Amino acid sequence: MILSIKYSPLWGTRPKSALNKITLLVLLFGVATWEHKHKN
Repeated sequence: MILSIKYSPLWGTRPKSALNKITLLVLLFGVATWEHKHKN
């Protein structure tokens, strides 16, 4: 899942999308943490 982030279409290359990258990272990190907590 982590590796797929680099090749995701949402992962724009424009400087304008820097904020979107950070938001996407935080969102994915939050989902991963939530899944980890609810798996155990």
